[in-house]
Amino acid sequence: MDLTILAPGQKGQVSCVCEDGGRRLQDLGLIAGAEVRCLFQSPLGDPTAYQICGVTVALRKTDARKVLLERIWD
Repeated sequence: MDLTILAPGQKGQVSCVCEDGGRRLQDLGLIAGAEVRCLFQSPLGDPTAYQICGVTVALRKTDARKVLLERIWD
């Protein structure tokens, strides 16, 4: 499961970031164990706003697919 499957209002816990995700996503707080909440999607679905460590970040689907989740809840 990757970050793109979260619907607005859902939360997930990061399992890992794929190697090609690079350091940039980790610098945003997307590290193993971090909690991520999907806030909203743009009208066309790309980008999507996520809350990570209390900060709102917009990610394109190509970047969000590099973040794997270990669990999801509402």
